[in-house]
Amino acid sequence: MSRKRKAPDSLKWESLEVGYSHFLQWALTGDLDLFYNNVRWEGWQTEVKALSGELACHFYPFLWTSSETPRSRRIVPVTEIWDQQQDVIRQLLA
Repeated sequence: MSRKRKAPDSLKWESLEVGYSHFLQWALTGDLDLFYNNVRWEGWQTEVKALSGELACHFYPFLWTSSETPRSRRIVPVTEIWDQQQDVIRQLLA
């Protein structure tokens, strides 16, 4: 069984061509630095480590868009990101 994931810089599903066990192994021991190298910033580890489970980084323009506008980053409640993502999905599917 193959698993698909959304690439962090697009809205396209990409097959991982591995089963769930292999995916979990990769998620826990894989090269996440390589996978996320184009969306991490200097000092991200310190900033993220300080977050509680109820907070997350919000980026705008979204990471999956191409933009010449510099991205802003701010800390917001996870629910704000969830609600915004659900709204974007509704708009894209309309």
